[in-house]
Amino acid sequence: ERCKVLLHLADISSPDFEQDIECIMTEIHEYDPKLSEKVSCICLTKCDLVDEEEIEEAKAKVKQKYKNVFCLASWDKLGINDMLDFVHDYLIELRKKELIDQEALEKELIEQNRIEKEKLEKAEIEKQERKKAVLERKALERAAIKEEARKEKLAKEAEKSEN
Repeated sequence: ERCKVLLHLADISSPDFEQDIECIMTEIHEYDPKLSEKVSCICLTKCDLVDEEEIEEAKAKVKQKYKNVFCLASWDKLGINDMLDFVHDYLIELRKKELIDQEALEKELIEQNRIEKEKLEKAEIEKQERKKAVLERKALERAAIKEEARKEKLAKEAEKSEN
């Protein structure tokens, strides 16, 4: 489940090697369908026990259904380096993609943080502006009250001087 690449080994000298492959794939899918989505390599083993024509026929049949097919022979190490190179290259590309995805995610998070910070700053500015408007309104109300009191005082003084 934690593996990035699955290697499926099937004995090419078996008369039922195609059924063996299908059986492996079915069991894996039944165990966990997500595993079926992983990159797989079909490794036809014991290729040193059959002739070149049989290898090519078998490989062609399997390639009709599966993309990554390797013919291996442990005795003379046939195909092992090719298979290892494929896995290595795939893992390198996967890691690059993961790093690119991680970088994109980090950029997205930075952008989201910037936007959130701007929203908070804007909200703070609006709050300060509302507070300032309230203080200005209160100052105007106090000034109006003082003006009204001054006018009343002047009116009373004018009334007293008339009397």
